[in-house]
Amino acid sequence: MQKLPYILHYQIFLLLGYFFILIPLVGIGIRPALLQNLYIPHFILDEIMKQWIGTVFVYSFLTFLFWVNIRCCLFLPYFLYKKKATIWQALTHSWIQTKGHFWKLTGILGGIISVFILLSGTLLVMLMIPLFLIETIVPSIAPIAAGLISALLQFSSLLLGSYAFIWWVSCINRSFFHAYVIGKTEPLHLPAKKISKWVTLFISVAFFLSAAWNGVVSYEFVYDAHTLIIAHRGDVFSGVENTLGSLLAAKKAGADLVEIDVQETKDGKPVVFHDTTLSRLAGRQEKVADLTLNELTTISVQSNGFADTIPSFAEYVKKAKALKIPLLVELKPNKPDSRTLVTSVIQIMRSEGVLDDYIIQSLDQNALQQVKK
Repeated sequence: MQKLPYILHYQIFLLLGYFFILIPLVGIGIRPALLQNLYIPHFILDEIMKQWIGTVFVYSFLTFLFWVNIRCCLFLPYFLYKKKATIWQALTHSWIQTKGHFWKLTGILGGIISVFILLSGTLLVMLMIPLFLIETIVPSIAPIAAGLISALLQFSSLLLGSYAFIWWVSCINRSFFHAYVIGKTEPLHLPAKKISKWVTLFISVAFFLSAAWNGVVSYEFVYDAHTLIIAHRGDVFSGVENTLGSLLAAKKAGADLVEIDVQETKDGKPVVFHDTTLSRLAGRQEKVADLTLNELTTISVQSNGFADTIPSFAEYVKKAKALKIPLLVELKPNKPDSRTLVTSVIQIMRSEGVLDDYIIQSLDQNALQQVKK
């Protein structure tokens, strides 16, 4: 309550910015539960990082945020310990006292993260081996085992994460807190407390509820025969995205559907390609909408050590039909009027007899309305 007047102040926006923007954006793999959904969407990062300048910008920005985080690491201890310290004073104090110690603090944090990753990885392997054996020998109880093992992983990760955080605070405490916050060098000794039976009961109930929920989710999304596996742009680990090679690889990998992106060429033909330009996969600056289908289908595209050519939508549908793997077709209109693209796609699907077997989606509302007509 003594700090309440300092929290109910316009400086609270600094505190909110620190907890809800700075920490979640940088992260270190250990996110507070309440902030799990606060992050930069992956598809936005993917779009930004398609060009080298975007990649440089993203990593430079994250490096800057990490540097600010390190410089602010004494903020919370100082703010909580000093009864009359304002939020701004605590931030300023941390900024001053950590000057010249960035690499030392980064080394401490790096060591803690390395140990956390090593222990987490070891635990994951140790728990996944019995699950694999159960799936092989007694598959009927696999969802139950998956639920229990998932809950154990979650609680173990939470425990390891808590210890990692305590270790980090302890290291800061030994190196900086006593010297720069309370002006003493002797360590603080906190009285040990036993865990009450109510806390034990709560943790036990939470564990079994988590195991039950994980078991249900595992059954519905992993073990249920009705769960469909969708290969996004094909198997991009075995071929170039949106090509016949990645389509064939997706079929071999056991995918139930393959998602593809379809745009319109200069001469009004549908072609399977994601980006608006050819720069990322072909190293050329032309736009898809500025080239004809014949020009596009002769262009070589490369990714992850694989090379292929850009397929027409008609060619892709014929191959998918021959492989007996349905498609999830995403329409990506690249012209003001999307009617030509929609009409061409529908005609090809109808002529191949797959109109009722394939799924069409789009982020363009007009295109979807035209599909429904």
